[in-house]
Amino acid sequence: MTVGSALWGEIASHAGLPFALNAAAVGLAGTFRRKLETGAALDLAPSMPRRAPAVVQKLDGDAGPILVVSEYRIDPKDAPAFLAVMREIGRERMRDGAYARNLFHDPDDTGLVIETRLVHSLLELEHRAGRETKADEWMERRAQGFLQALEKARYFVAAGRPRHPWRGGRPAS
Repeated sequence: MTVGSALWGEIASHAGLPFALNAAAVGLAGTFRRKLETGAALDLAPSMPRRAPAVVQKLDGDAGPILVVSEYRIDPKDAPAFLAVMREIGRERMRDGAYARNLFHDPDDTGLVIETRLVHSLLELEHRAGRETKADEWMERRAQGFLQALEKARYFVAAGRPRHPWRGGRPAS
């Protein structure tokens, strides 16, 4: 997008804005035969809502960001297949509200995989639990098929994050 923006800006500066806009419209018209992926093969019906994590301490819905750390125990020989499924799950997690996500492995314990993801707030984490589709559930079951032990998930709230009035919170004191 950056290169395209610079290119259209250069075209507009040399040939004029009306020419650049008309050329962009002609280019757009040429793409109507191409179709976006529709996800028609996926079952996007809502699945049974997953329960959001329960915490003992009462937190505001705006509390966050939230770091979710999930630990997976797999057979090391299944690592390539498990990681392929986790890449698909990662795209789903990013689509559903995570803004950063990574997988890590312990070089000394090749059967241990750690997933980390950041979500903006506790409220966003709760909303994500209600947005899960049957396709998401199916992907999660595929990943669970590789597990030798139940997934261990932990949730961490950022410490000392200032509240900003424009986010609906109280000003920092």
